[in-house]
Amino acid sequence: MFCTKCGCKIEEGEMFCSGCGTPVAQGTEEKIQMQYPVEAPKKKSHVIPILITIFVLILIGGFAVFAGFDMIQTKKFRETIAEFEELPGKVEGLGKLESEYNELLEEANASASSFRFWKYEEYAENMASISREVKDMNEEVDKYRTQYEKIVKELENDGKYYMGEQEKEYADAKADVEKAIKNLDAKNAKKNVENLEELKDSIIENNKKQAKEALQEIKDLKESMSGTGKNSFENYMLNGFVDKIEEAQSAENYVQLNEDYANLKAWAEKYYQSAKAGDQIAKFIQADVSEANRVKLYLSVPDYEEYNFNLVDFEIYEENNGDWSKCEPIDISQIKGMLTMDLVADVSGSMRNDFYTMQNALEGFVNSTHSDTTLGLSIIGSIYERHQDFTTNKNQIIDSVWDLECYGLTSLYQSLYSSVVYTASAEGARCVVAFTDGHNEPYGSGYDYDADDVISVSQYYQVPVYIIGLGNGVYSSELRNIAESTGGSYYDRVSIYDLQNIYSDIYEAQGKMYQLTYKTEVSNKKNRDIYVLYADSNNEVSIRFESELNAQALQEAYETASFNANDLGSFYTDSKYLSSDNLNKLGSDLEAVQTIINIYYAKNGYKFGDGENGQKQLAKMISLGVISENGTLDGDTVSAIIRNNTVLYQNFSALYNYRYELIYTAAYDIYQRNPGISYEDLRSQVHQHYGEPNEIRFDPVVKAAWKAIKSGK
Repeated sequence: MFCTKCGCKIEEGEMFCSGCGTPVAQGTEEKIQMQYPVEAPKKKSHVIPILITIFVLILIGGFAVFAGFDMIQTKKFRETIAEFEELPGKVEGLGKLESEYNELLEEANASASSFRFWKYEEYAENMASISREVKDMNEEVDKYRTQYEKIVKELENDGKYYMGEQEKEYADAKADVEKAIKNLDAKNAKKNVENLEELKDSIIENNKKQAKEALQEIKDLKESMSGTGKNSFENYMLNGFVDKIEEAQSAENYVQLNEDYANLKAWAEKYYQSAKAGDQIAKFIQADVSEANRVKLYLSVPDYEEYNFNLVDFEIYEENNGDWSKCEPIDISQIKGMLTMDLVADVSGSMRNDFYTMQNALEGFVNSTHSDTTLGLSIIGSIYERHQDFTTNKNQIIDSVWDLECYGLTSLYQSLYSSVVYTASAEGARCVVAFTDGHNEPYGSGYDYDADDVISVSQYYQVPVYIIGLGNGVYSSELRNIAESTGGSYYDRVSIYDLQNIYSDIYEAQGKMYQLTYKTEVSNKKNRDIYVLYADSNNEVSIRFESELNAQALQEAYETASFNANDLGSFYTDSKYLSSDNLNKLGSDLEAVQTIINIYYAKNGYKFGDGENGQKQLAKMISLGVISENGTLDGDTVSAIIRNNTVLYQNFSALYNYRYELIYTAAYDIYQRNPGISYEDLRSQVHQHYGEPNEIRFDPVVKAAWKAIKSGK
């Protein structure tokens, strides 16, 4: 039977058409079959679309599976690469496989980036193989590397052994070992380490042998130089330095021993050259420590207009806490006029007959100086005065010379002393040049300066004093002693025609000094001794001296602005000498001067009295912060304490002298206005002048001034 709607064949018993689903009418089967035959329509096929769909699904699924597989494999491969990249950090080296390692790493990274998973296994196996081989080679040479490092540490890191002539051989042997280790070449590493071990033993043996020979040589040297005139440095070299070499040998510190031996030998050779030389040509005059890490020494070479020094022939040493160290010379040159000079003119009454001569001589000398010479002008009168500060303006100095007037007493030593202190503040080469008849007629304060004070302060600051004696009755022996003791020269009984030439000679001596500059490792604020030795190759001339370098004093001298009238405590110092120029900053303020004197007492334990004035001064000391409570010592004890400190006592005396000058000046002026005045009236007016009509503390000074005035001084 066939469906009447779509023509599909309907099997017996089916209730619906399998083609279109139309219900089959019951009882009609025969009827339908009886009808004329109808041609069945062609059935539409759905197989191809279904097959296509199935194929696409299979394709998508396969691709997904493939992609997932590739991602898993690539991730795992990259982890393998990362581990391979860490190999150089886990071993000491790659050796001969370094190039192969780099190539394989590059190819593996390229494969991972291109997802060539079929190459992963091959590369992974190669990386594993190289890793194993590198680790095996490193393990094999590790023992040689350890031996090598031990040898190097023994010879180098401990700093005990000196290579000397074996230095190149040792460097080459090291390079051979390092090359073999780097290449992971166990065979050559073993051979080269054994060679290095043998060389090490040879170096140590040679060090011991050379040390023994060096020690014997310096013992012979010490014996041969026994009895030679030696200063402290030379004693150190031949005793302390030899002891150091023996200690270095005992400690098997052959590097230090060789260094000390070389220094000792170099010095000894130079010393012998110097001893053979026919002429000691230079004298140390002064130093300049104004620059950090370098020192300038000024040497006078009077017998040589110009000398061609060879810098490398200088041996320079400095003392530091008992040890001497060698210093590097930087420069030796002639300063040629680069100089600071303070001209000191005696204008006291005793110079009246020679005053015009002196002025002419000064003008002639100033005109003869170089343009880069710095000049100042001080005067010797009743007190020291600065008439012209340092300047390179020659006309200014000449004008000041012709402004001078002849008058008063002669504070010779005070003026020379103060000129030295003032000149010490100048950097570079410096000196004082004075001309006088040598009469010292001060006020007579009881604290007057003497010749020894001038010499001491000059030596302290290393400022030489040149003196020209003028007129009749010159005190030549005293003036000569001062000049020569300070490193200067003395010229006696000269005429107007000689003065300019003499000044020119002084200028030539000072202006043509040699400046020897060297590096220092010691602070330029620290005092120390210096030693200089020089001998030329022809053994004709030499330089040899040891001297104290008073660096602290020079540094203090440079600080010229440290004394301030508004800070009275600044005048209490034991590191710098007070000059009259410093004290002049106090003017005529007698109370300020007395306060500073009391500061000196208070700081050294003086007990101020219970009286009104004593308590007033005690209160002032406490208010100034000088002390916090009264001291316990009497005046004589405190004076003795102060006297034990040379600089402190000199400054203390300078204050007393300055106080006397102020009172003398006031008393003299009062006496001149009232020639017949009595002592009591003069005393009263002096105290009134200083605003202390009821005070008696200045009575001894007024009495001394009265006596000096009455005697005509």
